[in-house]
Amino acid sequence: MSDAPEQAFGLRILTVSQLNERVRACLEERVGTVAVAGEIADLARPKSGHVYFTLCDARAQVRAVMWRGLAERLPFALRDGLKIIVVGETTIYGPRGSYQIVAVEIVPRGVGELKRALEELRRRLRAEGLFDPSRKKALPFLPLRIAVITSATGAAVHDIIRTALARFPALTLRVLPVRVQGAGAPEEIIGALARADDPAVCDVILLGRGGGSLEDLSAFNVEAVVRAVAACRLPVVSCIGHETDTTLSDLAADVRASTPTQAAEMAVPVLEDLLERLAAHRARAARAASALRETCASDLALLAARPALAEPERRLEDLGQYVDEFAARLEDGLCRVGQKVYNSLDLHVSRLRSVNPLATLSRGFTVTRDRAGKVLRSARAVAPGDRVEIRFADGFCEAEVRASREEKLGAGKGADALQGRPGSTGGRRRRP
Repeated sequence: MSDAPEQAFGLRILTVSQLNERVRACLEERVGTVAVAGEIADLARPKSGHVYFTLCDARAQVRAVMWRGLAERLPFALRDGLKIIVVGETTIYGPRGSYQIVAVEIVPRGVGELKRALEELRRRLRAEGLFDPSRKKALPFLPLRIAVITSATGAAVHDIIRTALARFPALTLRVLPVRVQGAGAPEEIIGALARADDPAVCDVILLGRGGGSLEDLSAFNVEAVVRAVAACRLPVVSCIGHETDTTLSDLAADVRASTPTQAAEMAVPVLEDLLERLAAHRARAARAASALRETCASDLALLAARPALAEPERRLEDLGQYVDEFAARLEDGLCRVGQKVYNSLDLHVSRLRSVNPLATLSRGFTVTRDRAGKVLRSARAVAPGDRVEIRFADGFCEAEVRASREEKLGAGKGADALQGRPGSTGGRRRRP
């Protein structure tokens, strides 16, 4: 069997898949990446998250697709009729043989300069601290009055009113209608913020509108509007556009909600939830009070069962007897301690008296000193003519040595020949 490809009319016969593959390769090689301007039509967002649409102008159209990962990062919402510029590769979708563009970037046509200016303003306001989280004010726990600044005819105001009153029927809503796009819209928004920013008017301000293009949301990117939002004394909840739309007013607000409905949910609590929480707190308080009451009753019963409380007079009598016994023991102990101290002092006094030199002198002894005050212990320490001082128990006198002689102890005679001393051989006693 021959392996040569089949031919017809001198040409190789291709399958449809092979033909589409050749066309795809030719497109990608010859055309490649392109930037195409057109208008969106037949926009589709299936559950896969990919975005499919037709890019068309007055005379032709081409299919386009953007995969989910890139579509989720678009800074604006796609919609039918939006004029855009698509950057992507031209290719063939093989199963259908349809020619399409695989988009890698989509920007609104004619807003390039606007986006650049918007980004510059964003950087400048951020540098001033206008978007700093520390400036954000917390929402009140239970706001009773809410001011809604939005278009009077848009779906946003109806979503907010329906959601807020369903959650808390007693809520007071004050709608301040303004133009949310076009000429004069910034001025009306600033004026409404000034009227609503009063504690006597409301507790929270809701500022928002439905989705739209960058041009549609441009009123909320005006610097004066952004500064007015940041300057509000009351908390401001922004709900401008859809989830993918982010304006500078969103960044300046205290809280940002992705939709008007979510803004109402964030600002207004559910009455039934509050009542349930209140009932739960009341039940907890009742249980705690009951438990405390039972504990106190048990403690009181234990105290009442004690003898001191059951028979207080008997307890006082026992305590009185105990005090009397303790006083007697204390008095007896103090007497014993006092006697012991007295005896010790008497012993020390006796010892001091035994070594007192005056006691020795009172028994007839004397102490003799020379003129320098030195005690004379030997007859050899003096010579005739020396003057000495003789100390008695009751006084002293001065004497002059007439003669001196030394005797051995125990000889029976004195060794002194001091003038004025008993046993001396001469001399007159001098008065002191």
